Amino acid sequence: MMNTMIINRPAGLSLTSTLLLVTAGLLGCSAHATGPTTKDIVKRDNGVAVTRPKHDPATMNQPWPADMESAFWDRANHSIAQYTTFSPATTGEHEKWNYPTAMWCYLNGQHAPVIAFFEAPDGEHPWTDQVDLYWCFTLKGQARKFFFFEPELSDAYKQRMRGAMKKWTADDPRPTLELVLALDSDIPGVKEYASQMLHAMKVPAATVLKWADETEPINKEFAAHARRVAATPGYDDDPGDDTAKWMAWWKLWADGDWKVFEEYERLSNPYPHPDHGTGTGPVGGAWDPKVRGTRADARNTDNLRSMRETTAYLFAEEVGNDNVKNLYKEKLKRFTVGLYHTGMGEWDSETYHPHTIMPWLTLYDYAKDPEVKLLAKATLDWLHTAAALKFHHGGFAGPSARDYGGAARNLGGPAAEYAALIFGGPIDHKAGYDEVHIALSSYRPPLAVVNLARKDLKLPVEHLNTKPTYSHWLPGASDRPLYFETMYLGEHFTLGSVITRGAAGDVAPMKLTAKHDTGVWYFTANTGKWYNRLEAGDQRGQYENLLIHLRKGDDKPFLFQVPKDAPQQTDAGIWFIDLGTTYLAVRPFGLELGKPQPPTGNRAKSYSDYHFINATQTGNAVAGYALEVGDKATYPTFDAFTKAVKSKSKFQLEGEAATLTSADGKTLKVTRNAQHNLPGVERDGKARDWDSEFNIYDAGDAEEGVWLGWQEGTLEVKAGGKHFTSTVGTDGSVKFSE
Repeated sequence: MMNTMIINRPAGLSLTSTLLLVTAGLLGCSAHATGPTTKDIVKRDNGVAVTRPKHDPATMNQPWPADMESAFWDRANHSIAQYTTFSPATTGEHEKWNYPTAMWCYLNGQHAPVIAFFEAPDGEHPWTDQVDLYWCFTLKGQARKFFFFEPELSDAYKQRMRGAMKKWTADDPRPTLELVLALDSDIPGVKEYASQMLHAMKVPAATVLKWADETEPINKEFAAHARRVAATPGYDDDPGDDTAKWMAWWKLWADGDWKVFEEYERLSNPYPHPDHGTGTGPVGGAWDPKVRGTRADARNTDNLRSMRETTAYLFAEEVGNDNVKNLYKEKLKRFTVGLYHTGMGEWDSETYHPHTIMPWLTLYDYAKDPEVKLLAKATLDWLHTAAALKFHHGGFAGPSARDYGGAARNLGGPAAEYAALIFGGPIDHKAGYDEVHIALSSYRPPLAVVNLARKDLKLPVEHLNTKPTYSHWLPGASDRPLYFETMYLGEHFTLGSVITRGAAGDVAPMKLTAKHDTGVWYFTANTGKWYNRLEAGDQRGQYENLLIHLRKGDDKPFLFQVPKDAPQQTDAGIWFIDLGTTYLAVRPFGLELGKPQPPTGNRAKSYSDYHFINATQTGNAVAGYALEVGDKATYPTFDAFTKAVKSKSKFQLEGEAATLTSADGKTLKVTRNAQHNLPGVERDGKARDWDSEFNIYDAGDAEEGVWLGWQEGTLEVKAGGKHFTSTVGTDGSVKFSE
């Protein structure tokens, strides 16, 4: 076994000069005995370094100060030391976990077994030379594996992998009806290539009806919609080169559920899977190539499509398949433009937000085209800003889409874990498997974004933000936002809530985080579930530290999540809760609070610090609660807060309108809207206007915060005396300043 040399981190590390030096030739984790500490970077003892990618300064943010960079590597090494084993399994999408875990173990010294695993044949994918280029998570790992670890891979394997790339990107591995959007592309060859595929995918009405008959036993929804589409007058007309006519045709299919138009994409795929054809269908719960029939995982969530599209671009660029390279450059451009002009469909997901970041890190590191590198940078700056606003002292605050109950631990879900690694948190933690990508990347967020994440800005500050519908790229879907969010950043707490016109089954609509020594305490109050459900009929209004939640009497219970050890008392009908640095005054109305219950089932362990209080509605009148939050910066003690609320705060319920006046004189009035979920909200007598308040981020006239106007394209972040702007035009042009 070769010896490992340890060198101290050089002084004056910067983004342009720092090297990530890794060992070679170790067979196990014996590096623990003499291996990297939190103050060392390991060097290969033959003296050849694997460096982090070098970039043109035009694509880079301001380098981090040496102490900030050093602290990041301390956090990264804390995680590296804890990754001691990995599984070499490759069946299905096991590489989702096993590739990044193996990368951590490589950094911990397990070089030979990791490289052997990386080069192992995967017999499930014969047509790509036993290299898995199907599953999206695997694609993300394959890209980082090939480009970062290339110096360690054998020549024979690199040749085999390049051959697989060439086959996989010979044609679009996942054609979609979004190709209509590429008909206006100014990238050479894209319009022609997209038009060719669209003409192949536009089958006659007779074929559509045949598919409807054949698929009805397994997909009645598709069959019914397909018959309606086929009966559209002029359906068989050729749109030629008329983009408007193609958009109208696409809209016919897009107006169906995603399972409808993706079923059509499956059946009309011009480049079906070489081994499985167009698949068995139906589109729905199974994603493997035998069912979907695509050459790449067809799932279309933001995080998965980012994995697929960045990898397709990089691999096509690597092997010179220009049609696919240019088409995917167009796709990447549209994603970035979408962020800066309408927002993100899978917004602020406490589970998936970091999974979207990781493939863009690889694109930033390895794209050869400087325009694509700038798109990656702009995307990463936006995604890190979104995470920084929600990150609070190790937790993830406020509402989020695709939330799976991360309000449990100090570090919440994966989004908080990633943010703690890149931005720094109150405690060291073992980073999640996917977070190895930031340890292998040269990207660093702008300093203003780092300050925002650390809440090093002039507080308090309120943001009135919006979020788009999920598939906002579909025809007409980006005309207006779907969600309206209020985020209030206090000195010691963050309170956020969101409302929409209907229900949202995967949105956590309200969350409060309260700072303590080693993280945050969470408080949530929702209808029906403790997380992940914005129920139809929920009507919320927020004004800074005040929040009212009401609904018309029905059988839906309210559910409160409260730290079990938090001191509590009830006085004059007000439920007071002491979270240490943050104090809550909850006024239930039309509710009967049950007894605190411990978490059960799969919640029992992760939520062991909390209990849940079920509150049933007592009649058919409006029911809910009014919340006032006090900050230790304003009220030095819990007792001072309770006295101020009892003597100065007022609450009034008149019919279907609830009014809360706070101890410091602010007034929030929320009036139920029987037509949809957007209530009347008045703040100090000024009504919110849901038809004009469209800004993606808006800190108002605050000195520091985040701003991004609807369809305007300029992101601005001010925090801790730093000022960052990034502008993305509708043509994909990128400009930034820091």
